[in-house]
Amino acid sequence: MATSLLSPTGLRCSTHRDAPTTLRCDECGRPFCRECLTTRWITSRSSIWLCRACARGASGPSAWGASLGRSSGAGAWLARYWWLLGAIAVMAWLATAH
Repeated sequence: MATSLLSPTGLRCSTHRDAPTTLRCDECGRPFCRECLTTRWITSRSSIWLCRACARGASGPSAWGASLGRSSGAGAWLARYWWLLGAIAVMAWLATAH
């Protein structure tokens, strides 16, 4: 769900300067009208609202992890495969626990 501001006084869409809005892109935080936001599903029941630039991945790093596909190195690998490392650790622990 797009972040809605409690105080919309003077807030205008970043694309349509004459359109008042209370919505912001969930990634970059800039204000946009409903026409400028697009839905991205992050689970089967939960979605976020992104501006077109963020939906294309052009806004840089995000809190939602959209930049992980563009990153390289050990940190990006660990962020992508933490669950695999956890599973290996549990299997090793179970193998030595008997």
